[in-house]
Amino acid sequence: MVHQTERICRELKISASPRSRDDFKQLLQAFERNPSIEKVREVTITSSLDQSTFDREMPWIVTDTALHNFLYSLSQKRVVERFTFTALYDWFRLPRRLNTALMCIFGSPYMQSVSLSYLALPKECFTVLALRAPEVRLSHVEIRSSQRAPLAAGAQFLVNLVVEDMDSDSIMELFDAMALNIAVAHRQGANNRSFPRLVDLTIGPTDKEQLPAYNELVKASALTLQTLRWDYPNSQFPELPLDTDPISLVNHHQLRKIVYMVPDINDRGVYHPDPFVGLIGLLRTITPEANRFAELELKFTCQYFCKIRDSLESYDGWESLASLLLLDRFRFLRKVSIQVLALDIRTQSEAKQGLSSLRIGFSYRKALLTELLQRRFPLLVYNNMCSLDLSVPNLTEK
Repeated sequence: MVHQTERICRELKISASPRSRDDFKQLLQAFERNPSIEKVREVTITSSLDQSTFDREMPWIVTDTALHNFLYSLSQKRVVERFTFTALYDWFRLPRRLNTALMCIFGSPYMQSVSLSYLALPKECFTVLALRAPEVRLSHVEIRSSQRAPLAAGAQFLVNLVVEDMDSDSIMELFDAMALNIAVAHRQGANNRSFPRLVDLTIGPTDKEQLPAYNELVKASALTLQTLRWDYPNSQFPELPLDTDPISLVNHHQLRKIVYMVPDINDRGVYHPDPFVGLIGLLRTITPEANRFAELELKFTCQYFCKIRDSLESYDGWESLASLLLLDRFRFLRKVSIQVLALDIRTQSEAKQGLSSLRIGFSYRKALLTELLQRRFPLLVYNNMCSLDLSVPNLTEK
């Protein structure tokens, strides 16, 4: 699928389906008719076939040389704002022509964002990415060491990095491939590693063994990091204790914002009276002197409204969190926002009755949460620091 204007192609989506192949043929014709197109806002390539199916039947996005040539041409001539590749494949089993095209995408001076999911990739891919990409997003990616990997030049242009659900070995390979060696860069004696321009980092650990590797990423961004986003695992990953050893923010003097996904103890099936333990541990590592930490964003997700209401009511850590944030070390804190994403504004019983979400009353439900937070989190609410955002997908009533 492609949406375009005269000089800008807004969206290009390619999947493994036969229909998508027909759409791609039309796309090629469109680009041939419009050589003036100089920017593609988003390119998304997705294959739903896993490796076992791949062994029996190779999808067309793997075998079609026209697609591979088109990707190569994109890397050479046009600015691509976001490139996304999702496939359950092993890099070493893909055709060389496709590998070459992807490496050209990774190393393109025009590429602004690269997102990779469910892939096994060699280390040199990330050494190439480090040379150019300002934004890299990785999820369920395995990174394998390779004897062919060149000497890392360091991610000197990387400003936004997302790393979620990756094993420790892959994280350390990523770190080795992309982090800049300060000793080489500045001819210093210490052998330190750094992301010299990284300002936004998202981490998503799923077990305790991954934390030291994630901590290396956080430490390497100490000089420049302004926003840290912690995506806590959901109920699929109960292995990570809520009171696990915190990531350290000791030397992060430029840190301005933390976005923290609060784990839902009801969904996890493990009772813990205070899911804020991990967050409080993280905040306590912030150096009291010389920090400018200004904003905390808490995110809650749930299936039904009543579940998140009950969770917010039962959490014991509200007062401890508020007391910590009002200490002098956080004197620059100006905003605490609470975002609640309810997939369904109804309760379970209301859903069974078939009641419409619009009939339930969005504003009324939001008022209930506001009143609840004023009782459980009063220190911040009455200081006008706290805001509540209740959002429900596909519900427009306010």
